[in-house]
Amino acid sequence: MNTSLTMLVGLGLLLGLTGCGNPVFSNADTMIKSSLQSPSSYKAISHKEIWKGKRKGNDAYVVRVEYDASNLFGANLRECVYVAYWIEDGYVMGDKNYSTAFECIDAKEKDVLEILVGLISS
Repeated sequence: MNTSLTMLVGLGLLLGLTGCGNPVFSNADTMIKSSLQSPSSYKAISHKEIWKGKRKGNDAYVVRVEYDASNLFGANLRECVYVAYWIEDGYVMGDKNYSTAFECIDAKEKDVLEILVGLISS
């Protein structure tokens, strides 16, 4: 396994443990929360699965997520990111530097999708 990867979640295929009922979205939420200063402040506003494919035979996804969360100073902010991840041996995998998330601002979905699919398909 590539050492630049990190295990983000490891409870099987995560059958919706964060409450939204859709494991594709729950996994994206978990990835986002892992990067926040205040994960408990996270509240998903919307999700959109924009790509589903394979990475070395494993299911892979790109999800657009809009959410509210508090920053380091306690201010509540609305953010939007594209999250790319794959399932490998029952674990949700992504880049440890969280470079698999791109902000939605000024992003053309087609261009972002091309970049993210390229990252997770290699």
